[in-house]
Amino acid sequence: MMWYRAKLGLHRPTFPQQLLAGFGYGESQDIYKKLTDEVSDYLKEMGASPILIEKMLSISSSDIYFIGEQEAKEYGIAGDFPAFNEWIRARQVKDFRKEITH
Repeated sequence: MMWYRAKLGLHRPTFPQQLLAGFGYGESQDIYKKLTDEVSDYLKEMGASPILIEKMLSISSSDIYFIGEQEAKEYGIAGDFPAFNEWIRARQVKDFRKEITH
């Protein structure tokens, strides 16, 4: 989730050049697709919008695109993230023996 005034930059995953350079073109395409699919699957598991993932994959790995507040709302990543908030509360109690409020 993206909190107020946070910045989120998108670009395709970057892979070590020596990894892809060590293979033929066809093999490197297969490896790149597999790794990109794994990143996309992880983002889907985390609740990322398919539109957000598509946008990420459209940006060169040597460039960056910053998501604005309105886009974050459209992608469903702006605002509160209940599971994270509950985890933070639990960690505060565990680490400090009390809940720290904002």
